[in-house]
Amino acid sequence: MKKSSKWLKYPMILPIVMMMLTGCNHNEDDVIGFTKKSYPCEHDSSSEPVVFVAPNGRDKNNGSKTEPFATVNRAISDLAGKGGVIYLRGGLYQPTVSASPKFSEDSVKNAAIYVNRGGSQQQPLKICSYPGETAIIDGKHLNDTTTLFLIEDTQWVQVIGLEIRNARGRGLEVIVAENIALYGNNVHNNQLNGITVRGTMWGDVKKDRARNVLVEGNLVINNYKNNSGANKEKENHGQGLQARNAENIQFVNNKVVENWGEGVGLVSVNNATVQRNTIIDNYSVNLYFDNAQSSTAENNFIMATGNPATMKSDRDTNNIQMANERYDNLGHTPEFYLDKNTVRNNIIVGGHEGFHYGVYAGAHAKGQKAQFFGLRNTTIENNTFYGNHSLFNISEDPYTFNVNIKNNIFAKPTIQNTDGIISFQGLNFEQNNWYGVKPGMAASSSDVMGDPLLSKPGESAPTDYTLANNSPTKAAGIGATVKNSFLSKFRMR
Repeated sequence: MKKSSKWLKYPMILPIVMMMLTGCNHNEDDVIGFTKKSYPCEHDSSSEPVVFVAPNGRDKNNGSKTEPFATVNRAISDLAGKGGVIYLRGGLYQPTVSASPKFSEDSVKNAAIYVNRGGSQQQPLKICSYPGETAIIDGKHLNDTTTLFLIEDTQWVQVIGLEIRNARGRGLEVIVAENIALYGNNVHNNQLNGITVRGTMWGDVKKDRARNVLVEGNLVINNYKNNSGANKEKENHGQGLQARNAENIQFVNNKVVENWGEGVGLVSVNNATVQRNTIIDNYSVNLYFDNAQSSTAENNFIMATGNPATMKSDRDTNNIQMANERYDNLGHTPEFYLDKNTVRNNIIVGGHEGFHYGVYAGAHAKGQKAQFFGLRNTTIENNTFYGNHSLFNISEDPYTFNVNIKNNIFAKPTIQNTDGIISFQGLNFEQNNWYGVKPGMAASSSDVMGDPLLSKPGESAPTDYTLANNSPTKAAGIGATVKNSFLSKFRMR
């Protein structure tokens, strides 16, 4: 596959903006901290090819607006390699199996909608709902090894504004592809992962990675149902939104809620950014760094409300978790380990543990013991942790070093100590605000002790965690790399 160092038409790094705030229910139109916006699928020029698909179309038609195709795959074959726009008229589509992926695995042996020839940087292939309408891609009739919508071994594809639901396998998946963008899709009620961005699990794992993928503005809700209900304690861990064996990945402004796998997972990735997402009440862990390197989580609103449906062993979700799990079932060791990761400027509310670092083998270790690679070169700064049952659970690891935890607010309505930190080796605490917490060995001479005067602590919107004008925490930070607060106000130091 031809590689490109250039990026997509839409910019990757976006300014931090004030988030729209509504109520606290987990509905598409009632979203906490999530900026619901439209992503127009534009037909850019008279020379750009355009074809139409409609539920009442026929594949023998010519694909025009008045004579649309019936299936998405027929339209893809018309524009494969050329790029252009595929408009899906509103209504229900139930595709059948069309291909066997090149990079298959046990849970992905077939694909329904299949894209393996995209466009170019100048003319990407865009597959989107027709303006003002919603195309619904439904997979309830497919088997459990079929991905409903799969992009594989290609470049320059954009998927915009679709509803992708009820797959018995995975919903929307990108495998060993580059320069891909997924904008404003509603991916829900799929039996396995909602959105997956991954490289190969076998073979040449260094060469065959997913690279330069942007996942922005998507709703990822009620996926990985294999782990729900009676199956909840069987450790069938997947993720609502996952990057795996991937580089240069951005998850921006997505809503990831009530998935029965972990919420957002970065598994053996390099240079991933998780930015401005709303991540609430996912099974076991909301945001998981698993063998992730040089990756950043910033400006996210992460919350666990005590929802019994997503509790693990009757305990609430961990909010941010890091580990170096083993994957002996894959026949190779992970290409990356925890190193040079940053967690900054997030609001982290409720849950069993605010931050967790674990040393354990994981479900794929084939009986092997845990591996000690350490929590290394990690920065945790300018976050607000509020009301977590336990602020920390940091396992002892002789290889942990250069972990800097500074300029954070750690606040609880009831008194707690920091007993969850088994060993302080390699941990540097500095200039934090402690309230309702006895920091013990985590204390430093530069700390602020006392109520930070959050506006409405315990509530469910980011603005509930702004500081009052007379907060003792204002202008008390030091040496932070964060220039703006969560809500885009200049951060005084």
